[in-house]
This record gives sequence, C-alpha cells and structure tokens, in this order.
Amino acid sequence: LRGIVKRSDEEHQRLIIGDYLKLFYTRGSQELIDACHVSEILPFTGKWTTQHVKLLPVVAALIIPCKAKILQESMEENDQSLLLPFTNISLSIYEQNVCSTTQDELLGAVINKCGQNKTLLDVVQKQIVSKLEGVSGEESEQSLRDMKLVLSVTKALCLRSHPLGWDCVRKLCLLVNQSHVLSPHIINGFKQILNPSEAKENNFVVRPLYKQRFYHESKGLLFDANKPVHELSSSALMALSTILSLLPENLMKQELPSIFPAIHESLKSSDSTLILSSLESIMCLIESAPTTVISHIDSLVKLLLQLTRYQASMKVREKSVLTLERFCTFPFRVLFPVRDVVVSELKQVLDDRKRIVRRAASRCRNEWIVLSDV
Repeated sequence: LRGIVKRSDEEHQRLIIGDYLKLFYTRGSQELIDACHVSEILPFTGKWTTQHVKLLPVVAALIIPCKAKILQESMEENDQSLLLPFTNISLSIYEQNVCSTTQDELLGAVINKCGQNKTLLDVVQKQIVSKLEGVSGEESEQSLRDMKLVLSVTKALCLRSHPLGWDCVRKLCLLVNQSHVLSPHIINGFKQILNPSEAKENNFVVRPLYKQRFYHESKGLLFDANKPVHELSSSALMALSTILSLLPENLMKQELPSIFPAIHESLKSSDSTLILSSLESIMCLIESAPTTVISHIDSLVKLLLQLTRYQASMKVREKSVLTLERFCTFPFRVLFPVRDVVVSELKQVLDDRKRIVRRAASRCRNEWIVLSDV
C-alpha cells in the first residue's frame, strides 16, 4: 500500500486518502460502506480501540507517503478538521504502549505535513514536547519510549524548520551537555534528524538549509570555546562530532578547525564511540584544514599510536592506523621528525590479534618507511 501511494500522482493520492478517511473516520456514505464490505465504522472518539490498533499499519501505509498538500486537503475537507481527533487517537494508542514504532512514524508524518495548523501544534506542545520538562533521571522503558516519541516529533518539526522544533533541539542539547543517562539515545536521534533521505522518499516537507540551522542551534550549547576543553562533557563532544559528520561538506570543512581542540581532547576519552567520531573528524580535517592538523602533528601522532593498542575496540585500533596512513600525504619535512617513532611503534601492531588491524598496520608502516623528500 505504501508503495502504491508513493508512486501515485496527486489526483490518485487525493482519492485514496479521501476515501479512506471518509470510510473509517467520518461515517462515509452507505454506498461506500457497502462497496468496501465494512461491517463497523470507526469514527473518531478520542479514545483508542482495538480496531484502531489493528488498522494502524494500514493508516501508516496510506498517510506516511502521502504528499503534504493532499494530506492537508483531506484532513480539512468539508470544514471538518480531522487533525485534532486523529492526533488524539494516535497519542491515545501511544499511551497504551501499542505499536509505538509505527505510531511515532505516523505522528511525525502528520505533524511535518500539517505543521502550520495551530491547533495541532498546541497539542504537540502540551502532550509531546512537554515530556522534555520532566525527563526521568533513570533509563526506564517509559523514559525511552517518551524520548523516542519526542525525537520523532523533533525531526518532523526540524525538517520544516519550525520554531518549536528548534526549541526541542535546544532542550535536548542541554540534556546531552549534562551527560543525562539518555544522552546516547538523543545523539542517535540527532543522526536520524540529520538524515532526511527516508523523509524525502515519503514526501515530507524538507527545508533546504535545516541542517545548517540545526548545527548553529546546537553548537553554542554543546561547545564553549572559552571553556577549558577538559571540562567539556564527553556526551557533548560526541554529539558535536556526530552532528559535524552529517553536515554538508562545505559547512563541515568551515567549522571543523574551530572545534579542533575539543576533537583533540576527545581522543583521550575511554568511550570508543566518541573516539571513532573524533578520528572521523580528523580524517576530514586532513583534507579540509591540513595546516590545523600539521600544527599538532607531534601530539596527534602520540595519541594515535596509543590508540593502535586500544584493546576495548578493534575498530578504534584500525581507524587510528588508517588515520596515521593518511598523514603520509603531508610534506616530508613535517613527518620526518616522527617517522622513526611511527615505524617502530607500528611494528608491535603487526602482531594484533585481528587480521584487519594487522593488514592495515602493515600497509601504513610501509607507507611511512618509503617516505622521501621527493
């Protein structure tokens, strides 16, 4: 069904969505009811029913890929707005802990495509965004479900650059900066927000510069240039590094040098995910701002060599070796003072217990050995 709606033109989408809403939610004509062999009509009541839950996958398949213009018209047809009751039923189903994944996706689609409706936004503010005000300090099943719903709605609003979405982003960044127990889930949510591919396939409203706005809203809360680097929380550094890696290339290259001290410091972390994000950022800096990396070559080489023996993660060991190999693109005069140390230290990595690390170390060591002033 989702594929059919996605491939349909506006006229056919209007017929499909219009007939569905009439049949199940506005007591459609008896002729339509008889034609579809429906024995029980399900008008909006504001309360969830088992029938609503059973129909949820069908609702999602029809509503999620529908174009914003068609959904708005269908919801407002005949001056009878279905947005509020539709949202209330969706939230009622959510509160009963039923089909939460599909429900989050469905709510996100409706909020994104009908996000100019003030009544709908009032409901979103009072019943969803307000969950950020009383976030539990413990990682419970309920707090995870609430956060997942908030992140889904935040994405829907940010994609269309709605002010309420940016308000959510600021509150989420404050939680991350405080190293809240749900920070890893929030950071993962940031990844989803900054990946609009699926949303575009499903005809969501996606503003051209929303990623740039997301970065500028979050940077000031996650990174303070006047604050000592060692005082920055690891969660904030991880979030910032994650966000940077998903920005348009031009903006990423422009912003990376300014937060290099934080990236450098995060290499000393015990969190493998943060280290990997920082290594990815350094790989980008090698191309976009080589002078920044060169000015810290001694300390970086020392840290990377330590990470080649990082026992908690094979990926960290491999990535640090690959980063050292990329250093070989720098001028010989820059690398010569540290060449002997690198070659000597990498000899130990040739005995790593993982073949992929041994292979990377062998290739990297050979590159450093053959360096010349040519």
